[in-house]
Amino acid sequence: MTDNVETGQQPEQRPRSVPSFGRWKTWIWAATGAYFLLLSYLLLTPHPLWFLGSAGRSTEEAVDSTLADYAQHTLAYAVLGVLITFATAGEPHRRRYAWLAAAAVHGMLCECIQHFIPHREFGLHDAIANAVGVIAGWGIAAIVCRSLNIRRTMSGATADLSSNASATTCPENQAPT
Repeated sequence: MTDNVETGQQPEQRPRSVPSFGRWKTWIWAATGAYFLLLSYLLLTPHPLWFLGSAGRSTEEAVDSTLADYAQHTLAYAVLGVLITFATAGEPHRRRYAWLAAAAVHGMLCECIQHFIPHREFGLHDAIANAVGVIAGWGIAAIVCRSLNIRRTMSGATADLSSNASATTCPENQAPT
């Protein structure tokens, strides 16, 4: 790709690309699983901030049932929604939506189980915040997909920064299966 000075021709311009999700898919799934386990631990432990001692308990009590509590739940499950959306890039819609629904159900079930755990209690608002977080994470991931113009290939998802936006693998741009 050198300039041909004698003929005055410009070199070919190839679109830049970022690494494909195909190569990283195993790592994205591993991160999703690890994060899922972390969320489960934090939601199902009597004192998730035990390592902070009495400061952790007072922080838990001060934050409980406040806007900060709901924001924590929404943010925690938004991260899970983003991870699931990236992990299922290039796969059929049904598979992605099944995983996202499972994440929302997980958040609701964990809230129900908290009723039986000492020092924890069921919170309908927390369960709703968990489900809203999954949806928000999916939306954030869809925006990121569009901005990167991630394209679908047979081997998985690759990113192509060309102007062909109709072939993206963003959740709402895939062909229904």
